[in-house]
Order: sequence, then structure tokens, then C-alpha cells
Amino acid sequence: MYQLLFIALVFLTGCDNSLVLGNEDVNVSEKKLFASAQALDKTHDFEQAAEQYENFVGLFPFSPKKALAELRVMKIYDYLGHYEDLEAFSEELVQSSSPTPESLYYFARANFKLSRSEFFDLISKDLGGSDLIRLEKSKQAYEEVIRHKGSSLALKNSAKKEHAEVCEMIAKNHYKIGQFYLKNGHEKAANLRFEQIKNLYPSTNVARTLVQNQKNLTASIG
Repeated sequence: MYQLLFIALVFLTGCDNSLVLGNEDVNVSEKKLFASAQALDKTHDFEQAAEQYENFVGLFPFSPKKALAELRVMKIYDYLGHYEDLEAFSEELVQSSSPTPESLYYFARANFKLSRSEFFDLISKDLGGSDLIRLEKSKQAYEEVIRHKGSSLALKNSAKKEHAEVCEMIAKNHYKIGQFYLKNGHEKAANLRFEQIKNLYPSTNVARTLVQNQKNLTASIG
């Protein structure tokens, strides 16, 4: 996202860091731009602050304050509930050679939030739909945060809590797919899904319910 912004700003900016806005030339310096973003941040003008922080990241990619600006962009998008923007911004950071624990966390969180659609999306019989794809991305990113040596204790604890919620949702989605298969006469495919839940997500409520139902069925037959 901010890379496209950076390209646009390069065309608008001369060698003296003068940014042309309409008919005005505005001198852009690292210090001034960051201070401008912080001022907007402090007055709770969060959307404008996020835009300024992104401008800063695009114009000054080697600044020592770049990581702080990136973190503020992600925190603001999360606070405002702009999860599509958060996903796009954090995905670029995650795809770098050394993603930070924070970028992984917010990428996971964005996909987690975006997966919560009102209607379950069964666009793929193999993968389980777009919701499940997002949840799998989220799960993997949370696990990277938990393993990352640079993660703070607070960040790890948040990642662990939300990872458990993601696993519960994945299990529920697999269960819905299993129920879909059962209703359409594909009992073998349904049972494969149920076994997958029990084997891969044994600590979820869905898995415990499946195991208990299996025990009750076995007891009634016996």
C-alpha cells in the first residue's frame, strides 16, 4: 500500500524534498512529517494521522522512526476497525525478509476479523471457502508470533488467546463443511472432516463435543 504512495510522492517531490500540493510547495522533512503525524495522533484525528504516518514510511524508508510509524498505522487501523486496510498494510511488512512480531500479529488479527462473515462461504470444496482460508492465514501468523524470539510477553499472551479463538472458528467451519457433506449424502467426506477436527484441534469445544457424541453412541450400541 505505502509503496504505491511512495512512488506517487517521488514524482511529486523534488531533490530538495519539496512536495507539490496544488499550487503550493511544501517543504517536507523527516522531522516535520513525523511531528505532523504525531500531532494528528495526539488530537485523535486518527485517519489523518495514519495517512501521515504512511507518507512518512514511504518517503523515509530508512528512518530510525520507520518502525514506530508502521506500528502506529497498524494500531490505528485496528482501533478504527479498518481491517481491510490493516491486512493490506501488514501483509507488505510480513512479506519482508524479517517481519516484526507486531506486523505478524496485526496481519493475523486482520485476517481473523475479516473472516467473521455473516454467511459461511463455501466457494471451495477442498479448502472450505474464503473464510477458512483467512483463518488458516491467521492461525499460522499467530503461531509465528508465539515462536518469535522478539515477541514481548504481552504480545505472546494476546497471540495465544486469539490463536485459541481462531482454532475454535476453524473447527466450527470444518464442522459446518462436514454437516454440508452429510446433508448431501457424502458420509465418508463428512467423517474425514470430523476426524480432522479431533486430530488437529483437540482442545476446541467442537472437538470435545464430537468425542463425547462418539462415546455416547458407542455406549448406546454396547
